[in-house]
Amino acid sequence: MKILKDIENKLLDRRTVICATEGSKTIKRSEAKKRLAKALGVDEDLVIIKKIHNRYGSNESIIEGKVYNNKEALKKYARPHLVKRNTFVEENKEEAKEE
Repeated sequence: MKILKDIENKLLDRRTVICATEGSKTIKRSEAKKRLAKALGVDEDLVIIKKIHNRYGSNESIIEGKVYNNKEALKKYARPHLVKRNTFVEENKEEAKEE
């Protein structure tokens, strides 16, 4: 994973990160979140993947993500639909089994 831009936003307690990754197929949002968290050395729970863009005919994917400094900032500033989109099916299935 190659980081193209890393912009810090102190007002919203987050960083906007744009990176590129190569692969033979479209990268899943969960895999992109894991790779970005590992590349930046942060907790996966603080990473929100906003967009994954694949160019036609290319193996490269451009990933735009936001990395929050803490959970409070994530809850306060992150858009609810993006938070929901970054909560994955496996986690939801486990919660349903517990009920």
